[in-house]
Amino acid sequence: MTRNLTAPETALAKAALDWLMQEACQRLCDHDRGPDCLRDEAQANFEIACMALERGGLLRGEGDYHRVLRRSIGGGELPDGFDRAALDLVLCAVGLNDGFGLGRIDPDRIVAEGPLPARLCEALSACGYIERLAPDRYQWTEAFGPWRIASGDWTLGQYEPAPPEEVATALASMPDGVRDGLQGHSHGPDFTRYFFGHWRGGGWFEDPRGPVWPHEGWDLELAAGIYAALHGEEAAAPLTPAACPSRCRASP
Repeated sequence: MTRNLTAPETALAKAALDWLMQEACQRLCDHDRGPDCLRDEAQANFEIACMALERGGLLRGEGDYHRVLRRSIGGGELPDGFDRAALDLVLCAVGLNDGFGLGRIDPDRIVAEGPLPARLCEALSACGYIERLAPDRYQWTEAFGPWRIASGDWTLGQYEPAPPEEVATALASMPDGVRDGLQGHSHGPDFTRYFFGHWRGGGWFEDPRGPVWPHEGWDLELAAGIYAALHGEEAAAPLTPAACPSRCRASP
């Protein structure tokens, strides 16, 4: 999804980048190379965090390392061309790393401890991605579903599949190569990324688009229906109703 950011989204991008930068400096500092060199050690959640920070102008890749250019966006501006697709990448990094600084009590409960987490939570709340449960406690909302699915914290099995006729129509037009690929991906997050790499704008594309960052246009109900049709099962058991998105089925 590519468009200019709204004012709340701009505030969210800045808050998320500053929070990710604090986490990166705390966890990825390579003391042999100096305090301004970070190394992600090929760990996916940190790799994507560093990609997001590079996109935000805070890091610069240097071979196996990342050079710290700025430690905070602060009152500055985002780089030219930082659009909604760039924010989607940043939110993907937040979703993959939230267990370090936000979800330490429960993966579906957020704890805002400290100024940067609190600022991030306020910005996420302003965009409708979390709701406040208590002064410093929040819960993810359905709106953040694509990023929770991509990180593996939520599953397609939590979503009511699209109507059978909609699933059947999508299956009937699915290219054979795409079908083979989807049948070869039974792990929920992998299936979802593959699905949305080939399903764009309501139709199939044989050429993959990658990397595929979660965005608000992900039709998770259709993905759940396609998964069930191809694998004969749900992607996973549902969460309890309190932790479920509003469109999820109730737990038995």
